[in-house]
Amino acid sequence: MNELTLKTIAIAGLCLQFAAFWLAAPEILGAEWLIKTKNILKKIISQIPNYLLILCGSVFGAVIAQSRGNYLILALVVIVLIIVTIFQKRISKYLEIKLSEPLISKLIVNNQLRFTLLKLAAWFFTIGFVLQLIAIIWG
Repeated sequence: MNELTLKTIAIAGLCLQFAAFWLAAPEILGAEWLIKTKNILKKIISQIPNYLLILCGSVFGAVIAQSRGNYLILALVVIVLIIVTIFQKRISKYLEIKLSEPLISKLIVNNQLRFTLLKLAAWFFTIGFVLQLIAIIWG
């Protein structure tokens, strides 16, 4: 295997293990913790538009640095950046109503959902470990 393939496998393993932590967190922490931190979780989810702005700004900077007459991509990034900036509060409110509140309610009330997420996290962690092991052995 070439070096790029090995790096991709290792990064995929790390990403799966990172996702495994977030899938396992609600079950490990429990419903009581989720109730106590409900407002913090809502605040974190409502910050998604800000992270999207940061991502768009980064892509914008990278495109400007690499653009050699490729103005279509630059224009698309600028349009997305402007749209997200204009509708930032609406996007935050929409995420709170459609994502944050239902998700937190389900995680607090539904023990089965938390347990299913924990099982999925175990699979993600295991697959991530195996991918990293493969990258190390062949590297």
